Parts: sequence; C-alpha cells; structure tokens
Amino acid sequence: MSGRHADRGSEGTVVRVLHVSQPADGGTAAVVRTLVSADAAQGRSVAVASPRGALGDWAGEQGFDWTELPLGRRPEAADLRHVRALRRLLPHVDLVVLHSSKAGAVGRLALGSLPRASRPTCVFYPHAWSWYTAGPAGNVYRRFERLAARWADRIVAVSEPELRDGRRGLPRSASAKLRLIENGVDVERFVPSGLVAPRPPGPFIVCVGRLCEQKGQDLAIEALQMLGMEEVTLCLVGDGPDRSRLEHLVDDLEMERWVRFEAAQDPRPFYRSADVVLVPSRWDGMPLVLLEAMACGATVLATRAAAAGLPDGSALAIVEAPGATGIATGLRPLLRDPELRARTGRAAVALVHERYPASRVVDQYDDLVRTLTTDAVPDPLPAGEPQTA
Repeated sequence: MSGRHADRGSEGTVVRVLHVSQPADGGTAAVVRTLVSADAAQGRSVAVASPRGALGDWAGEQGFDWTELPLGRRPEAADLRHVRALRRLLPHVDLVVLHSSKAGAVGRLALGSLPRASRPTCVFYPHAWSWYTAGPAGNVYRRFERLAARWADRIVAVSEPELRDGRRGLPRSASAKLRLIENGVDVERFVPSGLVAPRPPGPFIVCVGRLCEQKGQDLAIEALQMLGMEEVTLCLVGDGPDRSRLEHLVDDLEMERWVRFEAAQDPRPFYRSADVVLVPSRWDGMPLVLLEAMACGATVLATRAAAAGLPDGSALAIVEAPGATGIATGLRPLLRDPELRARTGRAAVALVHERYPASRVVDQYDDLVRTLTTDAVPDPLPAGEPQTA
C-alpha cells in the first residue's frame, strides 16, 4: 500500500504502523480511519487491531491488515489475553498508535512487558481521559495513567481542555510528552446541502451518538419533559448499552409521543433536518458529532464538557447550567427563533472550515509520525513549552 512516495525510517525501510482501537465505531473509529488513510497515503505499511465492527469491516474493504482484538470498555480478566496478543504483534512494527483509554492501557502494559530493544515507538490518543469517570474508579484510572505514561513516547490530546487536564493529571516528565492535535472533519463530505431526514411538523431536536451514560441522552429526555412544548420531538440516533434503560425512562416519564429512537446510520440527513442538534455529554474529548453537525450548518447546543476547547462566540450555543435544567433552558430560545438558528448555522460552517478541517489533522499527524520514525525519538519538550504537533 503506497502513496506518492514511501515514508522511510532511519534505515530507509518502509515504516510499519499498527493502530489499536477499542471503539470499533463512532467518533474514535472515524479518527482511526482518517489516520490509517493518512499512513497509507504516505506509503507506510499500516495495520489495524480492534474488536469486530465497522472499523474492522472498513479495514478489510480497504485492503488493510486487520487483527481481531475483542477489547471491552471496562477492565476485565480477558485483558490479560489481550496484553499477550499485542505483545506478540508489537515487535513487528515500528510505531503503534493506541486509541482510547482501554487500548492505551492494554497496549502500554504490553509495551512495558517487552525488552526495551523490542518496543516500537508509541503514540497514545486517550480520546477523553479515563479519569473523567466519576467516583472511586476515576482516582484509580488517574493513578494508572500516571504510571503507564512512561511507556508512551507521545500522548495526543484532541482538544485544548484535554491537553490542559493531561498537564495537570500526569507527572511533569510525562506531561512533556503531550501534543495537541484537535479533531477535525471532512468538510467535503459534511456539507449543508444533501439528503434530509423526514421530520415531524413541530420543532425537531436530534441527538446523535452511542447510547451510554457518557453521552447524556437521559439528560436530553428529561430536558424535553421540562420544556413543556406540545409539538417538539427528540430523535436519538445511535445504538449502545443504554438503549433499554433510555426506553424505560421514556415510558416512566410518559414521553413516548415525543421521543424517537433511530439505529446508528449516516447522521448527515439528521443534522440537516434538525432545528437543533443537541450534544449533552457528561464528559468527552472533542466529539466528532459536534463538528460534523456544525459543518452541515446545524444549530448546535452542547454542554461545556462536549464543547470544551471550541471558541466561544456565535457558532454554537453552550449549556450554562448543569443537568437537564440547563439543557432545557438552552433549548428554549433556539427553538423559538429561526433567525438565530440560521445565523448560528452559518457561523458554524465558517468556523469548521477555518479551524477544524480533517486536512489539518492529517498534516499534524504526518509531522508527528515523521518526527518519531525518521530518526531516533527526540527528547520531549520541557514541561510548559508549546505542545502542538
């Protein structure tokens, strides 16, 4: 698999890259697809390891080597097998890129178990720090991240707040490894014109994403009840472990008339059809849903956790108060003012084109890979120095 020219290592050999991802779909998998394609375009030999799902299907269709690695999201006894599986793969690549906290944990444990001479260079993308999880588990994850940071050569944050939190949460020696490569989207694919999903006659709110606690769809349902608007409809687009719980919540609140569930699918028609795209995440890195919807000209209302790092201004609305009450408060003026929505949508498209195109992500990633693989890995910058790639 070669592009215009082959990316060569210090000895003139083709650079071998392995991307390991726990998510096989959603935003993280989309980032992996972008970076794998970037590697292939530069002539690197690239492979993917992930659970079964859309990412593995895509890798096979594109002709990339794919290894099934059935990682779950939570720690489990089977992770020891996964560490051993990666331990067998890692000595045969020059660079391993670990995506998500779980892949980062398993992959770095595998690296730490290898003799130093057998370890490939490692880049770790948390895609939201593991310690964002509330409760005692968050403290355990934070301690693990401080330990495991020694086995990564670079740690990539996808938003400025994630970079800031990494500097605060990791040891000084590890925080010097941090780099910022903000997420981006394909602005030729996510555009305002195109197919539009069928919509009800009244105000239409769309929420796209994995159905889970992190993404906050329960808060969206509760906020809808607080609105007290007869004709408003909330459409939840996505699959996930909380589908049954959310359906029960809808039943308990007697909201069946106002809430629709749609399976995971191409979200662009829904972005274009919505009056408001709601991103109610409890914690996040920089969700691609947010940038995708903005690129499609949607009016977006997002929690601070979801929109952290995006510049304040006219391109999106931010939930200022916590929980469902804050979401309901943020929705009311947007649903009542079509001119405000139109202005917000235009500003959103302009911002994404200026600051968040996928081409920028690819350029910064390519620069990082060349820095790490052309010669010996340089020492990290001292903490406090600029950390952009």
